[in-house]
Amino acid sequence: MGSSCLFPDLVEWRKLWKHTKEQCWVFGGVGMELHCLHVCVCVCCVCVVCVPVFMSVRACVHVWVCACVHVFCMFVALVCMYWNMSISIVVHSTDGEDGAIKIWSKTGMLRTILVQTSSPIYSCCWSPDSDQVLYAGGKTLIIKPLQPSLKPTQWKAHDSLILTLDWSPTNNLIVSGGEDRKYKVWDSYGRNIYSSLLHDSPIISLAWAPDGELFAVGAFDTLRLCDKTGWSHSLEKASTGTVLRMAWAGDGTQLAGACANGQVVFAQVVNRHLEWHNLEAFVNEDNTISVKDIINDSKESLEFHDRIVRVSLAWGHLIVTTPLQCYIYNSRNWTTPVTLDLKNGSINLIKQAERDVS
Repeated sequence: MGSSCLFPDLVEWRKLWKHTKEQCWVFGGVGMELHCLHVCVCVCCVCVVCVPVFMSVRACVHVWVCACVHVFCMFVALVCMYWNMSISIVVHSTDGEDGAIKIWSKTGMLRTILVQTSSPIYSCCWSPDSDQVLYAGGKTLIIKPLQPSLKPTQWKAHDSLILTLDWSPTNNLIVSGGEDRKYKVWDSYGRNIYSSLLHDSPIISLAWAPDGELFAVGAFDTLRLCDKTGWSHSLEKASTGTVLRMAWAGDGTQLAGACANGQVVFAQVVNRHLEWHNLEAFVNEDNTISVKDIINDSKESLEFHDRIVRVSLAWGHLIVTTPLQCYIYNSRNWTTPVTLDLKNGSINLIKQAERDVS
């Protein structure tokens, strides 16, 4: 088992206005009466649109495929918007009198109104296989299949209004949070795996890491890192106001959060710790790994030029991946690893076996 924590860095995001005949958006600054407000973040491989949209007149929804392709307008506030896993259709939830979840094609055509309720829907997301949509209805979590003939699954999840949720495509676990100041972990059948203690303020945002091993919790001046069982590994207090939306980098090492005071908070997973038999490995902040043998008290320091993405320690071997290369170390020889070039992007999962499979 390993552990890790978040290292936050605050960046003041300047307010940028741009007006054209078809579109108007603002980066940063929440709560102003505008036609459209988007908090957008792009950090290295983080390609994120954090879209809390607040306005008093109308919402202008932009369908993004590297650029703004289509614009369509509604007369209610848009609360959330997500692509499905194949990036072919997008689902969004609208607040106010609408209380609907609508599914659109990537060209901006309305396919169906999946859910229509009389109460606001504050959060929704796709299932891992994109054939269901999870959404919050008051205190209840509801899984709605796309096929009309199938019945939805629902259960009471919180004692107060549910404000945020996320469904991991990797481990199939659901995490939810709300005004009762708790976050909870569920399986896809509604069985509770973990329920947190009371926080100082409502839980506003949640986000699973791509590998499903960690998730982040956002609240007022609070950023927390937890593992998939719900156990908290790190708690950071920063003067950012409420963390409204969060998104992970594709390799799961960095997190970006849009905050209510107009700032963007960036965090990086550091101080990861792995154990196997008599070996311990510590991933440090300066792209180094310290390996210790607790039997003979020997220590090795391994340095890397690039950011460390994945680490696995088992069966006498340490495997380390960076954005460009994979290093395989034998515990009997730490000086000459086997080095492999990675040509197809970062590695999201490493599994080690006792023996080679031929």
